[in-house]
Amino acid sequence: MVKQYTPTERKGINFVESKFLDMEWVFREQTILDFGIDAHAEVCDEGRPTGRVIAIQVKSGVSYFEEKTNTGIIFRGEVKHLNYWKNHSLPVILVLYHPVEKKAIWCHIRGDQLGINITPKGWNVEVPKSQCFDESAFDQLRNIASPNFLSQARYLELAHVLQRGQGAARFRALLDAMHVAERSIDVISPYMDSTLFLALAFCSHRVPVRLLTEPYAPADATEEHISGDHNGIEWRTSKSLHDKIIILDRFLVINTSSNFSRFGWRGRNHEAVYCSCDTVAVASVVTNFEKVWTSGIPQAAEIDFSPIPMCS
Repeated sequence: MVKQYTPTERKGINFVESKFLDMEWVFREQTILDFGIDAHAEVCDEGRPTGRVIAIQVKSGVSYFEEKTNTGIIFRGEVKHLNYWKNHSLPVILVLYHPVEKKAIWCHIRGDQLGINITPKGWNVEVPKSQCFDESAFDQLRNIASPNFLSQARYLELAHVLQRGQGAARFRALLDAMHVAERSIDVISPYMDSTLFLALAFCSHRVPVRLLTEPYAPADATEEHISGDHNGIEWRTSKSLHDKIIILDRFLVINTSSNFSRFGWRGRNHEAVYCSCDTVAVASVVTNFEKVWTSGIPQAAEIDFSPIPMCS
């Protein structure tokens, strides 16, 4: 007998809803005029709705898991839905639910996503097998929902200038990007000068700032830090640092060859800058930052007024 009803789709929606409810987020299923968006979820902090919302499309069924790669599942869709998601005013995530294994994986669909392939019959994207839709996903989902849409658009605009601009234009874009931050600023730079420290200190009155450098630092920056006027900035040191990274709102990663100094960013020394908002890439950088940060020593406990080496 041919089944007239299967609850496969319903199982997928219920699974996704249960995960959001476990995290005590608001889940709102879209039951009227559904066009490529099944539901919305709103971030809650300690029971308080934040107004940060993501849109969700759920695809439920074993058939969605048939086309595999070594690292993920290939999802294929219609261009009309892709265009709708890319132009949506909310960040959109795609969730694939396996009703037999009772597990799901997900990815963030963005207009600038490099992994999207347009084909003669539609489009496809690889959904990473490692990106399970469970409790481990919610830090990333929170970062996708924050900052707000206008801030995300501003980040993408500034990322273009940071990668393509030079000299003063790039320096202004860096300062502007830091002032867009709504949740956090994390910086790794072997060397830092007092100009950029004061820029970070100014931002720290709005958002938490974490700075990781080598032990040596300008005396005026160190004295300013230990003055107690900038409680929002936490400064640690670690020897043998090589990375030069800025993470804004855990949404935008700026990877550069330049130290965190005015000369390095404003000088005409052709420093390389690469920016990424890719969810997987940002999560990887954040994880590595946390590992290095944990091993750092609080700057207040290690003050070095030795001469500053010449570097950019």
